[in-house]
Amino acid sequence: MIVIQGMNNNSSTYLPRWMAPQLKAVAREARVTVLTGARQVGKSTLLAHELGADWRLFSMDDFDIQSQARRDPDIMLTSSKHIILDEAHLTPSLFPRIKRLVDQDRTRRFILSGSANLLLLSRTTESLAGRAEFLRLLPLSAGELAGHDVPAFLQRLFTGAPESPAVMPVTLDAPVLATMVWNGGMPEIVHRRNTADLLRWREGYIRSYLEKDLRELSQIANLPDFKRLMSLAALRCGCILNQSDVARDAGLSQPTAHRYLGMLEVSEQCVRLPPFHSNVAKSIVKSPKLMWTDTGIAAFAAGFMSPSDLLHSREWGAFLECYVYNQLRAVCGTWELPGEIFFWRTRSGVEVDFVIRHGRRLIAVEVKAGQQVRYEDTAGLQEFMRLHSDCRAGIVLYAGGEKKQLADTLWAVPLSWLA
Repeated sequence: MIVIQGMNNNSSTYLPRWMAPQLKAVAREARVTVLTGARQVGKSTLLAHELGADWRLFSMDDFDIQSQARRDPDIMLTSSKHIILDEAHLTPSLFPRIKRLVDQDRTRRFILSGSANLLLLSRTTESLAGRAEFLRLLPLSAGELAGHDVPAFLQRLFTGAPESPAVMPVTLDAPVLATMVWNGGMPEIVHRRNTADLLRWREGYIRSYLEKDLRELSQIANLPDFKRLMSLAALRCGCILNQSDVARDAGLSQPTAHRYLGMLEVSEQCVRLPPFHSNVAKSIVKSPKLMWTDTGIAAFAAGFMSPSDLLHSREWGAFLECYVYNQLRAVCGTWELPGEIFFWRTRSGVEVDFVIRHGRRLIAVEVKAGQQVRYEDTAGLQEFMRLHSDCRAGIVLYAGGEKKQLADTLWAVPLSWLA
């Protein structure tokens, strides 16, 4: 196992992660691998279980280790040919030394992991430009929670019809689907089967995030203001982001709201889903959608105390869309050439929930909570496919349990296929 400095490695049951093969391949070839992800998403557990005995890990949130890094950084960084620095964003002064070491000896390997998106921190990209490869660990997907392999049907859609998975698809009724979305995918849900226990854990998670992560990343003068904006951002999960509206509703200036939203991104809580652009002459919405990395955390931050609360809210459809987005991210991120995900909406209101681009090819995806799909439900898909000849297929992911061909390159596919 990895030799760990400054960390308690009494890990509980490990669920294999889909990105493990990719992590091993990148860590073997790249001089510097940067692994980011939201707090408690399982980064340290992944590293401890998937890498060999020749890696030495230093946890930089341990004060003794930080002190050692300040006093004798070269001794620490040369103690092994394979070094992992967990919570590496806490010691950015080490980055120039890492750059020097990997330039002097191309056989050295470093992994920098942490709950801050180092790609968004200029000090990292400036220090390690051309030397680092970036990976992001997401919360557990439905497939990982179920112990299944990566579903192959999405990638096969780029070349032909979707093939049925080996496991029989299931129909998802509304309460089951709402529970999946409300649970999200943070590893702690495996051990917190009781709703009250899970709520207490999420309350502690938010408190630790506000009081620890934000203090380490930036000086937030007014945490109540930030928490209020965070709740408003959670209520906009899966929606077009209008920063002026968020600032107004939070009672903040636009620059402050912009900064706070940026901190949610840097700390891997949120991501902006970009609109799909092409050379097609069509007036489209150009603002991004705000997606949360974990719908369970977002649901709690938005004030939903149970799956039923979420299911019967006006935000239900947007939360379901965000949940599916995270499942798609988990799948597309495992491909040798990762798939890129966008959304498409015209100013006249025609839309497609997701557009997945793989090379020059596209597939369009709609999400429906119901157990029935009609051909009339595919108007947005049809319009997108008419305008974009590179679109190989359109699919409606729905709660039913049967694959249906709706047109030549248009299918209804069970949501359960993603697992």
